[in-house]
Amino acid sequence: MSDYGQHFWSNDASQGDFAETLNHIKKLYRSVTGRLHGAWDVRTAWQILEPGENRAPLPARLAVALVVLFLIWEWPEMAALMALRFEGALRPGDLLYLNRGDLRFPRDHGGTTQAVFVVLRHSKTRQRRDAARYQHVRITCATVAALLDRAFGQRDRAAALFSWPGEHAARSRQMVARFAAGLRALGVPYGQAQGYTLGGLRGGGITAYFEATGDLQLTRWRGRWDSMRSMEHYIQELASHEAFVRLPPSARARIFRLAGLLGLFVHP
Repeated sequence: MSDYGQHFWSNDASQGDFAETLNHIKKLYRSVTGRLHGAWDVRTAWQILEPGENRAPLPARLAVALVVLFLIWEWPEMAALMALRFEGALRPGDLLYLNRGDLRFPRDHGGTTQAVFVVLRHSKTRQRRDAARYQHVRITCATVAALLDRAFGQRDRAAALFSWPGEHAARSRQMVARFAAGLRALGVPYGQAQGYTLGGLRGGGITAYFEATGDLQLTRWRGRWDSMRSMEHYIQELASHEAFVRLPPSARARIFRLAGLLGLFVHP
């Protein structure tokens, strides 16, 4: 059932349908009571990583401020992962599955470009019949590339990028807890109703990329959408969020000041 839940997640199925399936099996087969913990952990991780409603997109300045804050706290791994998630418009689950071998620095891929390629072996859409077997993200931002190299460049190829031990659900909870701690330190609310969640990094990255290029086709490639229609709806909805506008002026000023320090940490 844990594998079945992963299959549901990978194919854009409903969290509710999976929960109903588990409850129905429990009702039909009383002997499985107490033996579905792994499957429920998958559901819990799914809820943490992908709440059911739209998430406010994380503004670029806030993303940069979080990266700087994590560097100050000596969390280089978390700083690099947040930068990667924003720049590459990755889904939260993508981060948990990445290992060092999935990062292809110029010295790894042997090409003439200075881009860093990120191979998504567990992409949410890869199991669709018409989808590519593996998807990838191309990182051209020198600052993000430097953060990735500093945090992960010397790791063993089999080592996970997010090194917290344990099962999928426990690791996802820890990542969310660290993200929420960063927001609270900046005076920014965590949560879907009035603030931001980890899922907002993908929306923020896509918003920033579309604002920079104005090109829907390039944005669709960046976000790895199969449907142009769903991507257009996604972008149209992002501008309606006002979470950043509602922040106190002092919190916004703190975010801008901290974001301005990034160069001192990455390119001293």
